[in-house]
Amino acid sequence: MSQSETKQLSFSLKQQSKGYLTVSGLAASIGGIMGPNPIPWAASAAAALVSLGTDLVASSLDNYNGSRGTTLNLHWLPAIYYTVNSN
Repeated sequence: MSQSETKQLSFSLKQQSKGYLTVSGLAASIGGIMGPNPIPWAASAAAALVSLGTDLVASSLDNYNGSRGTTLNLHWLPAIYYTVNSN
């Protein structure tokens, strides 16, 4: 990705992270109203993990973004992970 594409993707991921964090808070508050029902708490935990993941990827893109942009590699096997490299 070029430098401008990396900045745009990073900004978009940061916005999504904030959205998932809001969903996490709403699910937790619904869980507090409903009592010991585990479904809203599970939704809250899942949204918090997705928020953390998108924020980590956005931070990595920001850190490695140079004048020539970055490369984001998504690996699936044997484990799921990502790497970010400067171009």
